[in-house]
Amino acid sequence: MTGRREGASSRGLGLLTLALVIAIPGVAIRSAPPAAQRLKFASQAPERSAWGKALAAVAGDVERESSGQVKLKFYPGGVQGDERTVLRKLRIGQLHGAVLIGHGVTQVCPSSLVLSLPMLFQNTEEASHVFEKMRPEFEEHCRKAGYEVLGWPEFGFSYLFSQREVMTIAVLRDSKPWLIENDPMSENLYDALKINPVPTGIANVLPSLQTGLIRTIFAPPAGLVAMQWHTRVKYHLDVRLTYSMGTIVITKKRWGRLAPKTQELLKRVTAKRNAELSIRIRRQNREAMDVIRRNGVETIQIVPDSREMLAQARDQVGERLVGKYYSRQMLEKVKKLLDEYRASAKNQ
Repeated sequence: MTGRREGASSRGLGLLTLALVIAIPGVAIRSAPPAAQRLKFASQAPERSAWGKALAAVAGDVERESSGQVKLKFYPGGVQGDERTVLRKLRIGQLHGAVLIGHGVTQVCPSSLVLSLPMLFQNTEEASHVFEKMRPEFEEHCRKAGYEVLGWPEFGFSYLFSQREVMTIAVLRDSKPWLIENDPMSENLYDALKINPVPTGIANVLPSLQTGLIRTIFAPPAGLVAMQWHTRVKYHLDVRLTYSMGTIVITKKRWGRLAPKTQELLKRVTAKRNAELSIRIRRQNREAMDVIRRNGVETIQIVPDSREMLAQARDQVGERLVGKYYSRQMLEKVKKLLDEYRASAKNQ
């Protein structure tokens, strides 16, 4: 009997203590800390590349500034599949975001393809100026497609590199040029120039150069060196062909579930690292050209008639893609912005 009375008394004291804790202002029961939010991003960039290092820095900054409550996991080197596969995983929620560099960019923001018209820009300053003016429209288009943009890292200009001297369009037709898969700009340009390219994925380019299946490629210098393609070419055509950039996106569904302070943190950190990355990529493109030259690659010039053919093909492709990827209004706006910038630069 005594034992039962003591047990009842202990339970009574426990209930009394709980009641006092609830009733007395300022006294709270400690709850477990909220679980960390984990965001999964896919990337085609190798882990040790400038892009891979920048993404690792973004993840570190976010985790540190959120005191470990927000953690970003980047899957580098295409381990989550090609960009077509990554987009599917984004749609079904297996991934929350991605760093897109080719096919993926044209899928989430088709209108941005207008900036990749061949020989549209003469230098990086022109491209950057026009892009910043167009950026709000591009990002709104991404939202309509179901994505929030965190950043737009640039690749810079692609050049032609080949195993034989390609100084004319006629020679290019017989030089087995590479066509990156799912690239509407290149597809239409080749078609306008009456060229039959060799389509293949990025992973197959080096062995294709080694076997002679491909003899001509287009790439930014830094990418050429990073992929070791520069060891299999002999000539560099000194023409800035296309300007390209990537984009870092997160699905609108996952973005909407984040607290405003977390959204602000992701935007701020990514913007900072993205700016650093773009500067680094420009420097690496310059340094890569030095590596390419030291490797014995000779710089050649396109003949004037073929340059004019490229310009005519650019205008033809620009018209072809109106209504498919961008509006006529957007195409005319880009041209106007470019003309205004050049006029302003000339008067300075």
